[in-house]
Amino acid sequence: MLPKVFNFDHTEVKQILNISSISNYNKDEYIISSGERDRNLLLIKSGKAIVEICDENKLIKVAELNSGTLIGELNFTIPIHRSAFVKAIEDCEIVKIDYSELCNLLVKNSIIANKFFLGVNKILVNRIKNTI
Repeated sequence: MLPKVFNFDHTEVKQILNISSISNYNKDEYIISSGERDRNLLLIKSGKAIVEICDENKLIKVAELNSGTLIGELNFTIPIHRSAFVKAIEDCEIVKIDYSELCNLLVKNSIIANKFFLGVNKILVNRIKNTI
């Protein structure tokens, strides 16, 4: 269920899921709002969503997110406000990975921490490459 880029084994995935919760969002419901201070990671378990940014008081679609997409990795790594809106374009099941609990797990388990930060780095680099 977690993106393959993390290369977690079954036991590691289970540890992360133990600190996670599941939320459901209906079509056209906002999953994230720009400006929020939430640092939790979100994973689209099922469904699709879009990323929108506000430009001159208009919302502009900048990306479409599919099942398996991780959301919020930049905000996890640096404490900034959410920079975009994420809206479900079909019913979505979202896995929320609690920021504080994940930090505790990463401190306690260096193998998971190494895989996690390597995976986040790969995701961010791919997103940058796709915008060039």
